[in-house]
Amino acid sequence: MSECSSKEFVQLKTPEEGNWISLGRALTTHLCQGLRPFIKRETEAFYNNLRAAIAAGACTCVYDPGRKPNQYHDMGACKWANALQGYHLGRRLNWKQSDSSKWLDPNIGPWEIVKLFLPDVGINTVIESVDDLEITNILNLMFWCNHFTVQRPLIKDVRDIRNTKWAHVLKLELSEIEKKDAFDAIEELLKDPALASDLDVRNALQEISTLKSTKETCTFSEQRFCTVLNR
Repeated sequence: MSECSSKEFVQLKTPEEGNWISLGRALTTHLCQGLRPFIKRETEAFYNNLRAAIAAGACTCVYDPGRKPNQYHDMGACKWANALQGYHLGRRLNWKQSDSSKWLDPNIGPWEIVKLFLPDVGINTVIESVDDLEITNILNLMFWCNHFTVQRPLIKDVRDIRNTKWAHVLKLELSEIEKKDAFDAIEELLKDPALASDLDVRNALQEISTLKSTKETCTFSEQRFCTVLNR
């Protein structure tokens, strides 16, 4: 059982609030941190495969509001755009938020390309390493980029839980049944064959399994609480 050990914490009012806090910790801390090393390796492998397959210089496309079907890239000539489109599950990349002038950079290029696979994060959003990816970004990247072989129904289950049981909710509460179902879905994702052999994933699975049976008795101060909520 978690115990309050600092003035930073305040007592929770109901067990349901504690369940909601536990799910937030599972998603934003243990799952996110457990997946990041895997995401880093696979993103870099994806980038290297892409560079080898294209064997082209920098993308020189300029924005043309009258060009169809892609205002950002000439699909008749751009090797980068055509190759990248083939890696997107729905073939609809978010071209507007990725700066193609950075794609050749071996350090930030992979992460600028990652932005193509994410729902609207904005062109000014800084993603220069795996540490800049929150759990929502990670789940969306694995779902939409077909370089990743993790089973998509498992990713979708966890993504839906994040959205409907933790983030976009009217009450910051979770019943015991809802908590069990949510944690079961997270555990199933981490047991996917593409992830199961990863040491960091196994450690995350152990932490999440422990948290599943933990009863939260405290939460952050109001200011810190809002910070966690907005992660």
